[in-house]
Amino acid sequence: MSTAWVVLQPLDVLTFRDGRPFSAGLTALARSTFPRPTSTGGAIKALFGAEPARIHGPLLADVGPPAALLLPAPADIVVDRVSGAARRLHPDDLPEHDPGVAGLVCDLDGVDSVNGPGRLRLPHGSGEPAQAFLDTDALGRYLAGDPADALDTLSGGGAATAPERLVSERRVGLARHARSHTAGRTAVPGFLYLAEFLRFPPAGEDRIGFACRVEFDDRVPAPRTDVVRFGGEGRQARVTVWSSDEDRSGEPGGQGGPGEPLSLPDPPPDVSDGRVLLYLASPAVFTGGWMPPLDSGARLVAACVTGPEPVASQAFRLRWAVAAGSVYFLQFTTGPAASRFVETYHNTCLPQAHERLRTVGFGLCLTGRW
Repeated sequence: MSTAWVVLQPLDVLTFRDGRPFSAGLTALARSTFPRPTSTGGAIKALFGAEPARIHGPLLADVGPPAALLLPAPADIVVDRVSGAARRLHPDDLPEHDPGVAGLVCDLDGVDSVNGPGRLRLPHGSGEPAQAFLDTDALGRYLAGDPADALDTLSGGGAATAPERLVSERRVGLARHARSHTAGRTAVPGFLYLAEFLRFPPAGEDRIGFACRVEFDDRVPAPRTDVVRFGGEGRQARVTVWSSDEDRSGEPGGQGGPGEPLSLPDPPPDVSDGRVLLYLASPAVFTGGWMPPLDSGARLVAACVTGPEPVASQAFRLRWAVAAGSVYFLQFTTGPAASRFVETYHNTCLPQAHERLRTVGFGLCLTGRW
């Protein structure tokens, strides 16, 4: 198995749709989203001229130097709308002063029919999702059980917040007739619409992109170009490839230097107490809706889930995905069972509703402690 990191840096605004129908005149506003794994998968296949065995991502990345990944803030970290202070919602923090809240019965209690009944804990507290990004160092310490750096970064609108990485740009458009022998592509009178795009700010256009870890069963093929189509309306992206096979400087898309300058946080060193935190780095389409697949001996204690996000492609119908940044608090019956889960799934993609979704990059997860 050979591995490479591929970074796609958009040369224009981001033009990615979420799969829901849009028709000017019926819907007056269209919004661009972050690229889904289905979008990056097509670009990577065109880049190498071959389909990889697996793709992990895309993840927001700063190509530096130094290069670093930027990951969505965990959903259990919320920000107070008034003070701007960040706090963490935790299953152990039950509101002792309010027995009525502590004794709430959830309609999802006992949802894990395989491992027996269990009470879901409802993380208590007010605040809004951070809507921000953390570097791998801060997220790694959070996964290791120390969220102090993440809370400090996100409090008061820290430097990792989304508006500093992306800006919104609106453009007015006029609908056109569908291509035909009679009407051609002429304008439809009166059918104006507003399209909202995302763009990296000028200061970051040369640094920010979307990174995927790509695996091939054989040697990583040489990139065929240094620019690929990425998104709708013929938008393009500049490509950087870091391969673990060899130095590809001088080849199209090549970059000299070390083989893999990007990395994800390490797994937790000790989960002997059976407590495992499951964090989604990319959207996931689980067979059980918002519920991830659990090994025998695991019970879901609590969850902080954002979304759902609509995703679609030519190969798949519209589906609803659990958003990146969602967090699950798992309790295993034994420490060895927890360790096996961490070894199996850390830094890889969880099983999805369709195997193709898994290999293209949906459900990339990291594990930690809680």
